[in-house]
Amino acid sequence: MLDCWYEGCGSCFKEFPLFQKLYIDNNGYSDIRFYASGVTYNDTVNLFEVVERRNINLPMFTIERNDATELEITVYPTVIIIDDCSRIVFRGDLRDSELFLKNILRISFCQR
Repeated sequence: MLDCWYEGCGSCFKEFPLFQKLYIDNNGYSDIRFYASGVTYNDTVNLFEVVERRNINLPMFTIERNDATELEITVYPTVIIIDDCSRIVFRGDLRDSELFLKNILRISFCQR
């Protein structure tokens, strides 16, 4: 589960606490990994320092702007869920991704 953001996105920073709560609440599931994925629009900005200054404590990596375009990220923040076969199975906002995730977990448990 990727929470895609960039340094100039105020909405992204407003939603980070919600994404962090989702990360903490679901961290016990070994099949799910959560990452804040910072999109580099300005090479002079260190995105790791940006999140550190804001006391955001999430696993994070950065991607280039061109890679974000290939992932069809056109709005920020965008949450992307990728399955274990490297397929994008969800692209949307945080609220809908949480519902999608709950549904997936419920289906997963029912099949065990």
